Amino acid sequence: MRIEKVAILDEVVARVKESDYCFIINHGGVDVASIAKLRADLRDCESRLLVVKNSFLAKVAKEKGWSEDVAREYLANVTSCLLCCADLSS
Repeated sequence: MRIEKVAILDEVVARVKESDYCFIINHGGVDVASIAKLRADLRDCESRLLVVKNSFLAKVAKEKGWSEDVAREYLANVTSCLLCCADLSS
C-alpha cells in the first residue's frame, strides 16, 4: 500500500478509535449540498461524517474486531462513517 493510503487509513482508524459511536450509513442518492449541510450540523454536536473508500472501512472493521458480516453487508454501496463523541440523547 502506498504511503499516502497508509496515512489516510491510519487517520481513519484513529478517528474511529477516538469516537464513542460509529455508524455506517448508505448515502447513495444524497446530493453534495445535503452532505455538506449534514457535516456542518454534525460539527455542532461533536460528530463527524467521513466519506471513505469501502476498502478502507473494511480494514478499519477488521482492525476494530468487528464481525466480517459488517464488511459484507454494509460496505457494498456508497457508504459513509458517522462518528459521534457526544451524548446521542441530547
